[in-house]
Amino acid sequence: MLFATFLLGASAITCPKDEVEVDGACYPETCVFDGTVCNNKGKCEDNACVCDFRYLLSDKGCYPTECVDTLSHLCSDHGTCVYDDQWKIYTCDCEEGFMGFGSSCVHPNCMKDDAVCSYYGECADDENGVPHCVCPYVTEGEYCERCSDVAVATADDRCVDPTCMTEQPDGTSLECNGHGYCFVPNVDDDHTWMCICDFGTFPMNSGLSCVSLMCISDTAKEEICSNHGVCLNDKCACDDDYTGDRCEYKKKDCGVDEEFVEGDCVAKTCISSDRDHNSPVCTGHGKCDDGVCQCDKGFTRVGTNDCVPESCINDGRLCPNGYCSIRGTSGQCVCNDGYYGFGGVCYPESCITKKFTHNPPLLCRDRGECDFDMGICKCDWLYGGIDCGDCGVHSKLLHGECVPDSCLSSVSPEPVMCRGHGNCFEDSYLGVHFCSCEQNYVSIDTDTCIHKNCMTQRPGGDDFGTECSGNGYCDNNAGACVCDPDFSGKHCEEKKCPSGQKYVYGEGCVSTRCITKYSDGQETVCGGLGDCVDGKCVCRGTSIPYAGACVSQACLNGNPDGPVCDGKGECVNGVCRNSS
Repeated sequence: MLFATFLLGASAITCPKDEVEVDGACYPETCVFDGTVCNNKGKCEDNACVCDFRYLLSDKGCYPTECVDTLSHLCSDHGTCVYDDQWKIYTCDCEEGFMGFGSSCVHPNCMKDDAVCSYYGECADDENGVPHCVCPYVTEGEYCERCSDVAVATADDRCVDPTCMTEQPDGTSLECNGHGYCFVPNVDDDHTWMCICDFGTFPMNSGLSCVSLMCISDTAKEEICSNHGVCLNDKCACDDDYTGDRCEYKKKDCGVDEEFVEGDCVAKTCISSDRDHNSPVCTGHGKCDDGVCQCDKGFTRVGTNDCVPESCINDGRLCPNGYCSIRGTSGQCVCNDGYYGFGGVCYPESCITKKFTHNPPLLCRDRGECDFDMGICKCDWLYGGIDCGDCGVHSKLLHGECVPDSCLSSVSPEPVMCRGHGNCFEDSYLGVHFCSCEQNYVSIDTDTCIHKNCMTQRPGGDDFGTECSGNGYCDNNAGACVCDPDFSGKHCEEKKCPSGQKYVYGEGCVSTRCITKYSDGQETVCGGLGDCVDGKCVCRGTSIPYAGACVSQACLNGNPDGPVCDGKGECVNGVCRNSS
Protein backbone atom coordinates (compact mmCIF):
# COMPACT_ATOMS: atom_id res chain seq x y z
CA MET A 1 0.00 0.00 0.00
CA LEU A 2 2.84 2.38 0.84
CA PHE A 3 4.43 1.63 -2.51
CA ALA A 4 1.16 2.41 -4.37
CA THR A 5 0.71 5.67 -2.51
CA PHE A 6 4.23 6.68 -3.35
CA LEU A 7 3.63 6.02 -7.02
CA LEU A 8 0.39 7.92 -6.89
CA GLY A 9 2.04 10.81 -5.22
CA ALA A 10 4.91 10.75 -7.68
CA SER A 11 2.51 11.01 -10.63
CA ALA A 12 0.32 13.81 -9.22
CA ILE A 13 -0.08 16.92 -11.42
CA THR A 14 -0.09 20.44 -10.09
CA CYS A 15 -2.17 22.73 -12.39
CA PRO A 16 -1.91 26.54 -12.62
CA LYS A 17 -4.43 28.79 -10.93
CA ASP A 18 -7.97 28.65 -12.41
CA GLU A 19 -7.24 25.27 -14.02
CA VAL A 20 -8.07 21.73 -12.93
CA GLU A 21 -6.68 18.32 -13.79
CA VAL A 22 -8.74 15.94 -15.96
CA ASP A 23 -7.28 12.60 -17.07
CA GLY A 24 -3.72 13.76 -16.48
CA ALA A 25 -4.03 17.15 -18.20
CA CYS A 26 -4.85 20.67 -17.03
CA TYR A 27 -7.93 22.48 -18.35
CA PRO A 28 -9.54 25.87 -17.57
CA GLU A 29 -12.18 25.61 -14.87
CA THR A 30 -14.69 27.13 -17.33
CA CYS A 31 -14.43 23.99 -19.50
CA VAL A 32 -14.73 21.36 -16.76
CA PHE A 33 -18.14 20.03 -15.68
CA ASP A 34 -18.59 17.09 -13.27
CA GLY A 35 -14.97 16.07 -13.76
CA THR A 36 -15.22 16.00 -17.59
CA VAL A 37 -14.18 18.36 -20.32
CA CYS A 38 -17.37 19.85 -21.80
CA ASN A 39 -19.30 16.72 -20.70
CA ASN A 40 -17.30 14.85 -23.35
CA LYS A 41 -19.52 16.55 -25.97
CA GLY A 42 -17.21 19.29 -27.14
CA LYS A 43 -13.71 20.77 -27.14
CA CYS A 44 -12.14 23.42 -24.93
CA GLU A 45 -10.96 26.39 -27.00
CA ASP A 46 -9.99 29.83 -25.68
CA ASN A 47 -11.19 28.94 -22.15
CA ALA A 48 -14.67 28.00 -23.35
CA CYS A 49 -16.44 24.89 -24.58
CA VAL A 50 -17.16 24.57 -28.29
CA CYS A 51 -19.91 21.96 -28.33
CA ASP A 52 -20.40 19.20 -30.88
CA PHE A 53 -23.07 19.37 -33.59
CA ARG A 54 -26.64 19.42 -32.15
CA TYR A 55 -25.28 20.32 -28.69
CA LEU A 56 -25.37 23.72 -26.94
CA LEU A 57 -23.36 25.14 -24.05
CA SER A 58 -25.46 25.48 -20.91
CA ASP A 59 -24.53 26.47 -17.37
CA LYS A 60 -23.89 22.76 -16.77
CA GLY A 61 -21.82 22.02 -19.88
CA CYS A 62 -22.63 20.76 -23.38
CA TYR A 63 -26.11 19.27 -23.63
CA PRO A 64 -28.50 18.43 -26.50
CA THR A 65 -30.07 21.53 -28.06
CA GLU A 66 -33.54 20.26 -27.10
CA CYS A 67 -32.68 20.76 -23.40
CA VAL A 68 -30.96 24.18 -23.33
CA ASP A 69 -33.27 27.21 -22.97
CA THR A 70 -32.78 30.74 -24.30
CA LEU A 71 -30.94 31.76 -21.10
CA SER A 72 -28.48 28.86 -21.51
CA HIS A 73 -29.97 27.01 -18.55
CA LEU A 74 -30.40 23.25 -18.61
CA CYS A 75 -34.17 22.66 -18.56
CA SER A 76 -34.49 26.04 -16.78
CA ASP A 77 -32.69 24.46 -13.77
CA HIS A 78 -35.91 22.55 -12.97
CA GLY A 79 -35.44 19.27 -14.80
CA THR A 80 -33.08 16.75 -16.32
CA CYS A 81 -32.29 15.98 -19.94
CA VAL A 82 -33.43 12.47 -20.98
CA TYR A 83 -33.65 10.54 -24.25
CA ASP A 84 -37.12 9.58 -25.50
CA ASP A 85 -36.83 6.15 -27.13
CA GLN A 86 -40.27 6.41 -28.69
CA TRP A 87 -39.68 9.71 -30.51
CA LYS A 88 -35.90 9.34 -30.79
CA ILE A 89 -35.24 12.80 -29.36
CA TYR A 90 -33.94 14.42 -26.17
CA THR A 91 -36.44 16.17 -23.92
CA CYS A 92 -36.68 17.79 -20.49
CA ASP A 93 -38.01 15.65 -17.64
CA CYS A 94 -39.31 18.43 -15.39
CA GLU A 95 -39.53 18.50 -11.58
CA GLU A 96 -42.88 18.06 -9.88
CA GLY A 97 -44.92 21.25 -10.20
CA PHE A 98 -43.21 22.32 -13.45
CA MET A 99 -44.33 21.71 -17.02
CA GLY A 100 -42.30 21.13 -20.16
CA PHE A 101 -42.31 23.97 -22.64
CA GLY A 102 -39.83 23.39 -25.46
CA SER A 103 -36.37 23.33 -23.88
CA SER A 104 -37.65 24.84 -20.63
CA CYS A 105 -39.31 23.64 -17.47
CA VAL A 106 -41.78 26.36 -16.48
CA HIS A 107 -43.97 26.84 -13.42
CA PRO A 108 -47.67 27.42 -14.20
CA ASN A 109 -47.44 30.76 -12.39
CA CYS A 110 -45.48 32.07 -15.41
CA MET A 111 -47.66 30.60 -18.18
CA LYS A 112 -50.49 32.39 -19.95
CA ASP A 113 -51.91 31.77 -23.41
CA ASP A 114 -49.20 29.15 -24.09
CA ALA A 115 -46.46 31.74 -23.56
CA VAL A 116 -43.87 32.22 -20.84
CA CYS A 117 -44.25 35.71 -19.41
CA SER A 118 -45.78 36.85 -22.72
CA TYR A 119 -42.40 36.19 -24.37
CA TYR A 120 -40.97 39.30 -22.64
CA GLY A 121 -39.99 38.27 -19.13
CA GLU A 122 -38.15 35.50 -17.30
CA CYS A 123 -39.66 33.03 -14.86
CA ALA A 124 -37.73 33.23 -11.55
CA ASP A 125 -38.29 32.60 -7.83
CA ASP A 126 -39.06 35.51 -5.51
CA GLU A 127 -37.58 35.87 -2.02
CA ASN A 128 -40.05 33.31 -0.75
CA GLY A 129 -39.14 30.77 -3.43
CA VAL A 130 -42.39 31.27 -5.35
CA PRO A 131 -41.98 31.32 -9.18
CA HIS A 132 -43.19 34.50 -10.90
CA CYS A 133 -42.54 36.61 -14.01
CA VAL A 134 -39.70 39.11 -13.89
CA CYS A 135 -40.60 41.71 -16.56
CA PRO A 136 -38.31 44.05 -18.51
CA TYR A 137 -38.97 47.74 -17.99
CA VAL A 138 -40.99 48.03 -21.21
CA THR A 139 -43.72 45.67 -19.90
CA GLU A 140 -45.73 45.22 -16.73
CA GLY A 141 -48.42 42.99 -15.27
CA GLU A 142 -48.44 39.56 -13.67
CA TYR A 143 -47.41 37.95 -16.95
CA CYS A 144 -45.67 40.99 -18.55
CA GLU A 145 -48.77 41.16 -20.73
CA ARG A 146 -48.99 44.95 -21.28
CA CYS A 147 -46.69 47.79 -22.18
CA SER A 148 -45.36 50.00 -19.40
CA ASP A 149 -45.71 53.78 -19.36
CA VAL A 150 -42.18 54.24 -20.67
CA ALA A 151 -42.70 51.92 -23.69
CA VAL A 152 -44.41 52.37 -27.06
CA ALA A 153 -46.90 49.83 -28.40
CA THR A 154 -46.17 49.08 -32.05
CA ALA A 155 -48.72 48.32 -34.76
CA ASP A 156 -48.27 44.57 -34.14
CA ASP A 157 -48.75 45.00 -30.34
CA ARG A 158 -45.09 44.79 -29.43
CA CYS A 159 -43.63 46.82 -26.58
CA VAL A 160 -40.43 48.65 -27.51
CA ASP A 161 -38.26 51.43 -26.18
CA PRO A 162 -39.17 54.87 -27.63
CA THR A 163 -35.62 55.25 -28.92
CA CYS A 164 -36.44 52.67 -31.63
CA MET A 165 -39.29 54.78 -33.03
CA THR A 166 -38.55 56.98 -36.07
CA GLU A 167 -40.73 60.01 -36.73
CA GLN A 168 -42.20 60.18 -40.26
CA PRO A 169 -42.83 63.30 -42.40
CA ASP A 170 -46.57 63.01 -41.64
CA GLY A 171 -45.95 63.16 -37.88
CA THR A 172 -46.47 59.45 -37.16
CA SER A 173 -43.75 57.14 -35.82
CA LEU A 174 -42.66 53.70 -37.04
CA GLU A 175 -40.57 51.06 -35.32
CA CYS A 176 -37.09 51.10 -36.90
CA ASN A 177 -38.47 53.44 -39.58
CA GLY A 178 -40.69 50.60 -40.80
CA HIS A 179 -37.71 48.52 -41.99
CA GLY A 180 -36.86 46.26 -39.05
CA TYR A 181 -37.66 45.35 -35.48
CA CYS A 182 -36.30 46.50 -32.13
CA PHE A 183 -34.72 44.10 -29.64
CA VAL A 184 -32.39 43.94 -26.63
CA PRO A 185 -29.03 42.45 -27.66
CA ASN A 186 -27.80 42.11 -24.05
CA VAL A 187 -30.14 40.27 -21.68
CA ASP A 188 -28.19 41.65 -18.73
CA ASP A 189 -28.91 45.24 -19.80
CA ASP A 190 -32.52 45.54 -20.91
CA HIS A 191 -32.14 49.30 -21.37
CA THR A 192 -29.90 48.86 -24.40
CA TRP A 193 -32.01 48.50 -27.56
CA MET A 194 -31.12 48.38 -31.24
CA CYS A 195 -32.76 47.70 -34.60
CA ILE A 196 -32.35 44.55 -36.64
CA CYS A 197 -32.75 45.98 -40.15
CA ASP A 198 -34.43 44.30 -43.11
CA PHE A 199 -32.44 43.22 -46.16
CA GLY A 200 -31.74 46.17 -48.43
CA THR A 201 -31.68 48.68 -45.59
CA PHE A 202 -28.92 50.22 -43.50
CA PRO A 203 -28.81 50.95 -39.72
CA MET A 204 -28.73 54.69 -38.95
CA ASN A 205 -28.91 56.86 -35.85
CA SER A 206 -26.61 54.58 -33.85
CA GLY A 207 -28.55 51.52 -34.90
CA LEU A 208 -31.96 52.84 -33.79
CA SER A 209 -33.38 53.38 -37.29
CA CYS A 210 -33.28 51.58 -40.66
CA VAL A 211 -33.14 53.40 -44.01
CA SER A 212 -33.42 51.97 -47.51
CA LEU A 213 -30.06 51.72 -49.28
CA MET A 214 -31.76 53.39 -52.26
CA CYS A 215 -31.83 56.61 -50.23
CA ILE A 216 -28.38 56.55 -48.64
CA SER A 217 -25.80 58.65 -50.44
CA ASP A 218 -22.93 58.13 -47.99
CA THR A 219 -23.00 55.29 -45.43
CA ALA A 220 -19.91 56.57 -43.61
CA LYS A 221 -21.52 59.95 -43.00
CA GLU A 222 -25.01 58.45 -42.58
CA GLU A 223 -26.10 60.88 -45.29
CA ILE A 224 -29.66 60.48 -46.62
CA CYS A 225 -30.61 61.78 -50.07
CA SER A 226 -27.41 63.87 -50.18
CA ASN A 227 -29.02 66.09 -47.51
CA HIS A 228 -31.24 67.54 -50.27
CA GLY A 229 -34.41 65.51 -49.77
CA VAL A 230 -36.25 62.93 -47.68
CA CYS A 231 -36.67 59.18 -48.09
CA LEU A 232 -40.28 58.20 -48.85
CA ASN A 233 -41.34 54.68 -49.83
CA ASP A 234 -37.69 53.67 -50.36
CA LYS A 235 -37.09 56.56 -52.78
CA CYS A 236 -35.67 60.02 -52.40
CA ALA A 237 -38.11 62.92 -52.67
CA CYS A 238 -35.74 65.74 -53.62
CA ASP A 239 -35.88 69.42 -52.82
CA ASP A 240 -37.06 71.62 -55.72
CA ASP A 241 -33.57 72.54 -56.96
CA TYR A 242 -32.16 68.98 -56.89
CA THR A 243 -32.64 65.76 -58.82
CA GLY A 244 -31.13 62.29 -59.18
CA ASP A 245 -31.79 58.97 -57.50
CA ARG A 246 -30.25 60.34 -54.30
CA CYS A 247 -30.76 64.08 -54.96
CA GLU A 248 -27.07 64.34 -55.84
CA TYR A 249 -27.46 66.77 -58.78
CA LYS A 250 -28.33 70.45 -58.70
CA LYS A 251 -30.67 71.29 -61.56
CA LYS A 252 -29.56 73.31 -64.62
CA ASP A 253 -31.42 75.04 -67.45
CA CYS A 254 -30.71 73.03 -70.66
CA GLY A 255 -31.24 73.83 -74.35
CA VAL A 256 -34.26 72.68 -76.36
CA ASP A 257 -32.29 69.74 -77.84
CA GLU A 258 -30.75 68.80 -74.50
CA GLU A 259 -31.85 66.96 -71.40
CA PHE A 260 -30.57 67.29 -67.86
CA VAL A 261 -28.95 63.94 -67.01
CA GLU A 262 -26.56 63.08 -64.19
CA GLY A 263 -25.85 66.70 -63.30
CA ASP A 264 -25.19 67.92 -66.84
CA CYS A 265 -26.98 68.91 -70.05
CA VAL A 266 -26.72 66.11 -72.63
CA ALA A 267 -27.88 66.01 -76.25
CA LYS A 268 -31.16 64.09 -76.51
CA THR A 269 -29.66 62.04 -79.35
CA CYS A 270 -27.29 60.48 -76.80
CA ILE A 271 -30.00 59.51 -74.31
CA SER A 272 -30.53 55.74 -74.46
CA SER A 273 -33.87 54.44 -75.64
CA ASP A 274 -33.79 51.98 -72.72
CA ARG A 275 -33.05 53.86 -69.50
CA ASP A 276 -32.87 50.74 -67.33
CA HIS A 277 -29.09 51.02 -66.96
CA ASN A 278 -26.53 52.56 -64.61
CA SER A 279 -26.49 55.62 -66.85
CA PRO A 280 -28.97 56.67 -69.55
CA VAL A 281 -26.18 58.38 -71.52
CA CYS A 282 -25.01 56.00 -74.26
CA THR A 283 -26.38 53.10 -72.15
CA GLY A 284 -23.61 53.85 -69.65
CA HIS A 285 -20.90 52.52 -71.97
CA GLY A 286 -19.76 55.52 -73.97
CA LYS A 287 -19.49 59.30 -74.16
CA CYS A 288 -21.60 61.82 -76.03
CA ASP A 289 -19.59 63.64 -78.72
CA ASP A 290 -21.44 66.22 -80.85
CA GLY A 291 -24.74 64.44 -80.33
CA VAL A 292 -23.42 60.96 -81.20
CA CYS A 293 -22.33 58.23 -78.79
CA GLN A 294 -18.68 57.17 -78.96
CA CYS A 295 -18.78 53.70 -77.43
CA ASP A 296 -16.26 52.08 -75.10
CA LYS A 297 -14.03 49.22 -76.26
CA GLY A 298 -16.01 46.02 -76.73
CA PHE A 299 -19.23 47.96 -77.38
CA THR A 300 -20.79 49.10 -80.62
CA ARG A 301 -23.31 51.82 -81.40
CA VAL A 302 -26.89 51.06 -82.35
CA GLY A 303 -28.46 54.19 -83.79
CA THR A 304 -26.99 57.34 -82.25
CA ASN A 305 -27.81 56.75 -78.60
CA ASP A 306 -27.20 53.13 -77.55
CA CYS A 307 -23.88 51.40 -76.87
CA VAL A 308 -24.33 47.63 -76.64
CA PRO A 309 -21.84 44.73 -76.25
CA GLU A 310 -20.54 43.44 -79.56
CA SER A 311 -21.42 39.94 -78.34
CA CYS A 312 -25.11 40.90 -78.57
CA ILE A 313 -24.96 41.71 -82.29
CA ASN A 314 -26.07 38.88 -84.59
CA ASP A 315 -26.28 39.36 -88.37
CA GLY A 316 -26.09 43.10 -87.84
CA ARG A 317 -29.08 43.09 -85.47
CA LEU A 318 -29.29 43.51 -81.72
CA CYS A 319 -30.30 40.14 -80.22
CA PRO A 320 -32.96 39.21 -82.79
CA ASN A 321 -35.92 37.63 -80.97
CA GLY A 322 -34.45 38.50 -77.58
CA TYR A 323 -32.81 41.26 -75.57
CA CYS A 324 -29.26 42.06 -74.52
CA SER A 325 -28.52 41.51 -70.84
CA ILE A 326 -25.54 43.69 -69.87
CA ARG A 327 -23.41 42.90 -66.84
CA GLY A 328 -20.44 45.15 -66.32
CA THR A 329 -18.50 45.26 -69.58
CA SER A 330 -19.99 42.12 -71.12
CA GLY A 331 -23.37 41.05 -72.36
CA GLN A 332 -25.31 38.14 -73.70
CA CYS A 333 -28.58 37.65 -75.54
CA VAL A 334 -31.53 36.46 -73.48
CA CYS A 335 -34.13 34.90 -75.75
CA ASN A 336 -37.84 35.68 -75.77
CA ASP A 337 -40.38 33.05 -74.75
CA GLY A 338 -40.62 30.36 -77.42
CA TYR A 339 -36.96 30.72 -78.40
CA TYR A 340 -33.89 28.66 -77.46
CA GLY A 341 -30.50 30.31 -77.03
CA PHE A 342 -27.19 28.84 -78.18
CA GLY A 343 -23.98 30.64 -79.10
CA GLY A 344 -25.60 34.07 -78.94
CA VAL A 345 -28.38 33.11 -81.38
CA CYS A 346 -32.08 32.74 -80.50
CA TYR A 347 -33.60 29.78 -82.36
CA PRO A 348 -37.41 29.35 -82.63
CA GLU A 349 -38.46 26.29 -80.64
CA SER A 350 -41.05 25.59 -83.37
CA CYS A 351 -38.23 25.01 -85.90
CA ILE A 352 -36.00 22.85 -83.68
CA THR A 353 -36.08 19.12 -84.37
CA LYS A 354 -33.07 18.15 -82.22
CA LYS A 355 -30.83 19.81 -79.62
CA PHE A 356 -27.18 19.12 -78.93
CA THR A 357 -24.95 19.85 -75.95
CA HIS A 358 -22.03 21.44 -77.77
CA ASN A 359 -23.49 22.36 -81.18
CA PRO A 360 -26.34 24.49 -82.54
CA PRO A 361 -29.73 22.77 -82.78
CA LEU A 362 -30.95 20.98 -85.91
CA LEU A 363 -33.58 23.06 -87.66
CA CYS A 364 -36.40 21.82 -89.88
CA ARG A 365 -34.74 18.36 -90.01
CA ASP A 366 -32.11 19.98 -92.26
CA ARG A 367 -34.71 19.84 -95.03
CA GLY A 368 -35.48 23.53 -95.28
CA GLU A 369 -34.87 26.97 -93.82
CA CYS A 370 -36.33 28.47 -90.67
CA ASP A 371 -37.94 31.90 -90.73
CA PHE A 372 -36.59 33.08 -87.34
CA ASP A 373 -39.03 35.98 -86.97
CA MET A 374 -42.18 34.02 -87.90
CA GLY A 375 -40.92 30.77 -86.35
CA ILE A 376 -41.93 28.55 -89.28
CA CYS A 377 -40.06 26.09 -91.51
CA LYS A 378 -39.88 26.82 -95.23
CA CYS A 379 -39.24 23.34 -96.62
CA ASP A 380 -37.26 22.36 -99.70
CA TRP A 381 -39.63 21.38 -102.52
CA LEU A 382 -39.14 17.64 -101.84
CA TYR A 383 -40.47 17.99 -98.28
CA GLY A 384 -43.49 19.28 -96.39
CA GLY A 385 -45.10 19.42 -92.96
CA ILE A 386 -44.61 21.73 -89.99
CA ASP A 387 -41.00 20.63 -89.44
CA CYS A 388 -40.35 19.26 -92.98
CA GLY A 389 -40.82 15.72 -91.68
CA ASP A 390 -43.21 14.76 -94.51
CA CYS A 391 -42.80 14.45 -98.27
CA GLY A 392 -43.92 17.35 -100.45
CA VAL A 393 -46.65 17.38 -103.10
CA HIS A 394 -44.10 16.52 -105.82
CA SER A 395 -42.48 13.56 -104.07
CA LYS A 396 -43.38 10.26 -102.44
CA LEU A 397 -41.97 8.27 -99.52
CA LEU A 398 -39.90 5.33 -100.74
CA HIS A 399 -37.78 3.21 -98.38
CA GLY A 400 -37.74 6.00 -95.79
CA GLU A 401 -36.72 8.73 -98.28
CA CYS A 402 -38.66 11.31 -100.23
CA VAL A 403 -38.09 10.63 -103.95
CA PRO A 404 -39.11 13.16 -106.64
CA ASP A 405 -42.01 12.09 -108.85
CA SER A 406 -39.71 12.68 -111.84
CA CYS A 407 -37.60 9.68 -110.73
CA LEU A 408 -40.50 7.29 -110.01
CA SER A 409 -41.73 4.63 -112.42
CA SER A 410 -45.21 3.17 -112.08
CA VAL A 411 -45.00 -0.21 -113.86
CA SER A 412 -45.96 -1.96 -110.61
CA PRO A 413 -48.65 -1.20 -108.00
CA GLU A 414 -46.06 0.51 -105.82
CA PRO A 415 -43.82 3.31 -107.12
CA VAL A 416 -40.29 2.25 -108.06
CA MET A 417 -37.31 4.58 -108.37
CA CYS A 418 -35.73 4.45 -111.84
CA ARG A 419 -37.46 1.10 -112.54
CA GLY A 420 -35.20 -0.40 -109.87
CA HIS A 421 -31.92 0.04 -111.76
CA GLY A 422 -30.66 3.55 -111.05
CA ASN A 423 -30.39 6.40 -108.58
CA CYS A 424 -32.04 9.77 -108.54
CA PHE A 425 -29.70 12.75 -108.99
CA GLU A 426 -30.28 16.47 -108.92
CA ASP A 427 -29.03 18.87 -111.56
CA SER A 428 -28.54 21.89 -109.32
CA TYR A 429 -27.96 24.16 -112.31
CA LEU A 430 -31.20 23.24 -114.07
CA GLY A 431 -33.04 22.50 -110.85
CA VAL A 432 -34.33 19.10 -112.01
CA HIS A 433 -34.00 15.49 -110.83
CA PHE A 434 -33.27 12.58 -113.16
CA CYS A 435 -32.27 8.92 -113.11
CA SER A 436 -28.63 7.90 -113.43
CA CYS A 437 -28.81 4.29 -114.66
CA GLU A 438 -26.69 1.26 -113.82
CA GLN A 439 -24.35 -0.38 -116.35
CA ASN A 440 -26.22 -2.04 -119.29
CA TYR A 441 -29.27 0.14 -118.59
CA VAL A 442 -30.27 3.26 -120.50
CA SER A 443 -32.48 6.19 -119.58
CA ILE A 444 -35.40 6.90 -121.87
CA ASP A 445 -37.12 9.38 -119.53
CA THR A 446 -36.14 11.11 -116.30
CA ASP A 447 -37.83 8.32 -114.34
CA THR A 448 -36.96 5.14 -116.29
CA CYS A 449 -33.90 2.92 -116.61
CA ILE A 450 -34.40 0.12 -119.20
CA HIS A 451 -32.08 -2.78 -120.00
CA LYS A 452 -30.47 -2.03 -123.36
CA ASN A 453 -31.48 -5.48 -124.68
CA CYS A 454 -35.08 -4.27 -124.63
CA MET A 455 -34.40 -1.14 -126.66
CA THR A 456 -34.62 -0.78 -130.42
CA GLN A 457 -31.93 1.24 -132.18
CA ARG A 458 -32.80 4.09 -134.43
CA PRO A 459 -31.66 3.58 -138.03
CA GLY A 460 -28.18 4.86 -138.81
CA GLY A 461 -27.11 5.61 -135.27
CA ASP A 462 -26.26 4.40 -131.82
CA ASP A 463 -29.19 6.15 -130.16
CA PHE A 464 -31.81 3.93 -128.63
CA GLY A 465 -35.37 4.21 -129.82
CA THR A 466 -38.31 2.69 -127.96
CA GLU A 467 -38.83 0.13 -125.23
CA CYS A 468 -39.83 -3.16 -126.89
CA SER A 469 -40.91 -1.27 -130.03
CA GLY A 470 -43.80 0.15 -128.06
CA ASN A 471 -45.49 -3.24 -128.24
CA GLY A 472 -44.64 -4.60 -124.79
CA TYR A 473 -42.56 -3.91 -121.71
CA CYS A 474 -39.12 -4.86 -120.49
CA ASP A 475 -38.53 -7.41 -117.76
CA ASN A 476 -35.69 -5.31 -116.36
CA ASN A 477 -34.17 -8.03 -114.22
CA ALA A 478 -34.11 -10.57 -117.08
CA GLY A 479 -33.21 -7.97 -119.72
CA ALA A 480 -35.88 -9.26 -122.16
CA CYS A 481 -39.07 -7.90 -123.69
CA VAL A 482 -42.48 -9.19 -122.66
CA CYS A 483 -44.58 -8.59 -125.80
CA ASP A 484 -48.22 -7.60 -126.07
CA PRO A 485 -50.61 -10.13 -127.65
CA ASP A 486 -50.13 -10.57 -131.46
CA PHE A 487 -46.53 -9.29 -131.19
CA SER A 488 -43.30 -11.24 -131.09
CA GLY A 489 -39.59 -10.88 -131.74
CA LYS A 490 -36.67 -9.79 -129.60
CA HIS A 491 -38.00 -6.25 -129.47
CA CYS A 492 -41.67 -7.15 -130.07
CA GLU A 493 -41.11 -5.82 -133.56
CA GLU A 494 -43.06 -8.54 -135.33
CA LYS A 495 -46.83 -8.67 -135.54
CA LYS A 496 -49.07 -11.27 -137.02
CA CYS A 497 -50.34 -9.64 -140.24
CA PRO A 498 -52.79 -10.86 -142.94
CA SER A 499 -51.38 -12.75 -145.92
CA GLY A 500 -49.38 -10.53 -148.28
CA GLN A 501 -48.66 -8.00 -145.51
CA LYS A 502 -45.79 -7.47 -143.12
CA TYR A 503 -45.44 -5.47 -139.90
CA VAL A 504 -43.26 -2.38 -140.15
CA TYR A 505 -42.29 -0.57 -136.96
CA GLY A 506 -44.25 2.63 -136.65
CA GLU A 507 -46.47 1.83 -139.63
CA GLY A 508 -48.29 -1.36 -138.70
CA CYS A 509 -49.19 -4.09 -141.24
CA VAL A 510 -48.20 -2.98 -144.77
CA SER A 511 -48.43 -4.71 -148.17
CA THR A 512 -45.15 -6.44 -148.90
CA ARG A 513 -45.18 -4.72 -152.33
CA CYS A 514 -44.72 -1.36 -150.60
CA ILE A 515 -41.87 -2.36 -148.30
CA THR A 516 -38.35 -1.18 -149.08
CA LYS A 517 -35.61 -3.27 -147.48
CA TYR A 518 -32.09 -1.96 -147.13
CA SER A 519 -28.79 -3.74 -146.98
CA ASP A 520 -28.54 -3.22 -143.18
CA GLY A 521 -31.84 -5.02 -142.63
CA GLN A 522 -33.92 -1.93 -141.93
CA GLU A 523 -37.29 -1.67 -143.63
CA THR A 524 -39.39 1.37 -144.58
CA VAL A 525 -42.64 1.98 -146.40
CA CYS A 526 -42.14 3.30 -149.94
CA GLY A 527 -38.54 4.27 -149.20
CA GLY A 528 -39.77 6.59 -146.48
CA LEU A 529 -41.04 9.06 -149.12
CA GLY A 530 -44.54 7.81 -149.79
CA ASP A 531 -47.63 6.00 -148.56
CA CYS A 532 -48.91 2.53 -149.38
CA VAL A 533 -52.39 2.71 -150.92
CA ASP A 534 -54.05 -0.52 -152.12
CA GLY A 535 -50.70 -2.23 -152.33
CA LYS A 536 -49.03 0.53 -154.33
CA CYS A 537 -46.72 3.37 -153.36
CA VAL A 538 -48.12 6.88 -153.70
CA CYS A 539 -45.12 9.20 -153.58
CA ARG A 540 -45.11 12.46 -151.65
CA GLY A 541 -43.69 15.80 -152.79
CA THR A 542 -41.10 15.72 -155.60
CA SER A 543 -40.20 12.07 -155.10
CA ILE A 544 -40.98 9.77 -158.00
CA PRO A 545 -41.82 6.04 -158.19
CA TYR A 546 -38.95 3.78 -159.04
CA ALA A 547 -38.81 -0.02 -158.82
CA GLY A 548 -41.91 -0.11 -156.63
CA ALA A 549 -40.59 2.47 -154.19
CA CYS A 550 -40.39 6.26 -153.94
CA VAL A 551 -37.01 7.81 -154.70
CA SER A 552 -35.90 11.40 -154.45
CA GLN A 553 -34.77 13.11 -157.63
CA ALA A 554 -31.45 13.74 -155.96
CA CYS A 555 -30.86 9.98 -155.84
CA LEU A 556 -31.59 9.68 -159.64
CA ASN A 557 -29.36 12.58 -160.67
CA GLY A 558 -32.19 13.89 -162.88
CA ASN A 559 -32.54 10.58 -164.81
CA PRO A 560 -35.95 9.06 -164.06
CA ASP A 561 -34.89 5.79 -165.61
CA GLY A 562 -32.04 5.34 -163.18
CA PRO A 563 -29.97 3.82 -162.05
CA VAL A 564 -30.36 4.91 -158.39
CA CYS A 565 -27.28 6.61 -157.00
CA ASP A 566 -25.48 5.78 -160.28
CA GLY A 567 -25.64 2.12 -159.25
CA LYS A 568 -23.18 2.69 -156.40
CA GLY A 569 -25.49 2.79 -153.41
CA GLU A 570 -29.05 2.96 -152.18
CA CYS A 571 -31.46 5.84 -151.51
CA VAL A 572 -32.33 6.11 -147.83
CA ASN A 573 -34.75 8.86 -146.80
CA GLY A 574 -33.98 10.75 -150.03
CA VAL A 575 -30.17 10.64 -149.67
CA CYS A 576 -27.67 8.32 -151.36
CA ARG A 577 -25.87 5.94 -149.02
CA ASN A 578 -23.29 3.32 -149.89
CA SER A 579 -24.74 -0.14 -149.59
CA SER A 580 -22.95 -2.57 -147.33
